[in-house]
Amino acid sequence: PFSFFNAYMSQPKRQLDTFRAWAGRSSDISYYLNAHHIDFHVWCMRGDSRPERVTALCSDGVATGRLGVPTEDTITLAVNWRNKDDRHDAAACGGGSSA
Repeated sequence: PFSFFNAYMSQPKRQLDTFRAWAGRSSDISYYLNAHHIDFHVWCMRGDSRPERVTALCSDGVATGRLGVPTEDTITLAVNWRNKDDRHDAAACGGGSSA
């Protein structure tokens, strides 16, 4: 089992222009990519642990100012995991920034 996992992803501000057409309208790229932090971790754990709760926090301002639509600059995930063999808790953090 594990006790802590951390992942981080970052994009340059110019990358915002790539996603201008759909940012803030249906989903932000960070929603898509952050889900893969959890997918990757599930794969690494090979069934030894499982996520029990996911909490997300965000900040905004830069991307909204640049794109003119409300969208997040950063999204940070906190995931509470449960080790299956000993029932102890574990934690994982994943985040992303596009500004």
